[in-house]
Amino acid sequence: MIKKIILIAVSTLSFSCHVFAQANNTPGEESQFIHVVSSAASQARQTHNNEQRVNAKLERDNTLCQTLNGKPINNWVGQVESSQLNGSEDNFVRIKLADNIKIQSAKIPTSSGKLENTLPANISAQKLKIGDKVTFSGKFAPGTNACIWETSITLDGGLFKPNFAFKFDNITAVH
Repeated sequence: MIKKIILIAVSTLSFSCHVFAQANNTPGEESQFIHVVSSAASQARQTHNNEQRVNAKLERDNTLCQTLNGKPINNWVGQVESSQLNGSEDNFVRIKLADNIKIQSAKIPTSSGKLENTLPANISAQKLKIGDKVTFSGKFAPGTNACIWETSITLDGGLFKPNFAFKFDNITAVH
């Protein structure tokens, strides 16, 4: 009985993600990304056991690595949730892909040991406003324990409100 309920919940969530993706003209890979992240959150909500939640997150991360396979991201669609674009090295942007799924610029270590902002300086010239619909391209920043870096500091944050670090090549407001 519980397996049927879980299957119905995951199927409903999958359909919801599919409808969200269609309504926003989301590219196929972005739709898959949203589905994988949402499914892991749904699976983790079914338990209060941290070991099972860790396993759901690990399975999600492995599936994302297989799905993305290091490929560049082109023309994904999102909405600016927050930004600081003032021409400094502290420029920052966070883009909402779906409810509780976000990608953001970050500072990542380079081979020389310095921190590099994943938001290029030329993006600061654009006046992105909170709520703007945007398309963007780039690649996910690599993580230490997975092929992509999820920046949350808690397990629940990483599962239920993940923020993935992203190295932007461009961001364009859609008017």
